Amino acid sequence: MDAIMSRVYSGPISVEQLLLEGARLVRPCLWLRPATEAESQSGGLAGIWGGPPVVPPPGADWQHVVSVDCAWLQENGYHVEGCISLYRHAEASSPDPSLRTRWVARCAPDLTLPTASQGGVPLVAQLASSFPPLEALCLYGGRAVRQWLYTLGVSRHGYRDPRVYASEAGDAYISEYMKHSPLYINCDDDPQRVAVIVGGWWHSVYLQWDYEHGGDTFLMLTLRDAEPWLEVWQDSAGALHVEAVTRRSSASYPNRHAGRFVLYYG
Repeated sequence: MDAIMSRVYSGPISVEQLLLEGARLVRPCLWLRPATEAESQSGGLAGIWGGPPVVPPPGADWQHVVSVDCAWLQENGYHVEGCISLYRHAEASSPDPSLRTRWVARCAPDLTLPTASQGGVPLVAQLASSFPPLEALCLYGGRAVRQWLYTLGVSRHGYRDPRVYASEAGDAYISEYMKHSPLYINCDDDPQRVAVIVGGWWHSVYLQWDYEHGGDTFLMLTLRDAEPWLEVWQDSAGALHVEAVTRRSSASYPNRHAGRFVLYYG
């Protein structure tokens, strides 16, 4: 069998081949950024950062973080509709700083965003392309990716292996991925920088133990006011979950998808 495999997977794989595979796997997504004054007055908001909540909070003392319209998600095959609101709750009495803040996401299928922000930061949507991170390339890439992984001696699920992400081709691919992701190219002094990414691939904020998250569906990632970066996803039963990621570690409560944080793949 090894002899057969060596004949099938012979020859070096170029970075260009891996990048072509990445381009083939691109998915659509939305970038939500602060609206200009003219955009705010014209309506058609895709989200609101801060301000009064849209979906009722789960209880007292929950602070509204962001609300996002689900129309685009629903139109693109995601099983959500209406509006999603994300909340935070500080527990000052907790002895463990990592557990002092909790986050929760709630969806109301019958609610829509107001036409004006009513005190928050209005967000408008920009259709964008979600370039697959290295994990997604390893899992879903075609024959060229399979050949490359074989030469490294790892399986498709070996994306956390240093032989993959520290290889010359892996490092070059990661550099290209970072050029496409607002997670890495956002400029702090840009008033129109991306605040939320909606849909597309899971993001490489850390090398996750389980990139596919056990079948969960990625919905959005917040970039504004990071850190923490807040991931919102939906499980197979339709429930929403939130995970907060910091430079130290994952700060979720509880931490469901633990990984080694590598925001800059260091």
